[in-house]
Amino acid sequence: MSAQGFFQMLVLAVALGATVVPLGRYMAKVYGTGEAAGPAPAPGDRLFLPVEKGVYRLLGVDSEREQRWNVYALSLLAFSLFSILLTYLLLSLQGLLPLNPTEMTGVGEFGAFNAAIIRGLLRRQS
Repeated sequence: MSAQGFFQMLVLAVALGATVVPLGRYMAKVYGTGEAAGPAPAPGDRLFLPVEKGVYRLLGVDSEREQRWNVYALSLLAFSLFSILLTYLLLSLQGLLPLNPTEMTGVGEFGAFNAAIIRGLLRRQS
């Protein structure tokens, strides 16, 4: 192992060690563990709650109502189709996109389609 690789692993270990306790406490507050009288407001609610409610209002979502299985299935299929199409377009148009310092050309039709489908399948399995 090179010195650079060892240094990167050391920096990663120190960063993980420094953030594990504060992140654990934050997640415990967000998920409300240990609260007997109901969930307390999570840190960041003052900032994110109005944004969340605005997005719900914009999309017409009732946050108090549970989502039915067929609506969830359609949402999952629509999101999967959208992500596959977006991946296909990004790979096909790679040569035309800005910030292309190596001037890579776009992937061919079959290669872009194959990569988009494989990416979609791998994402759903994890």
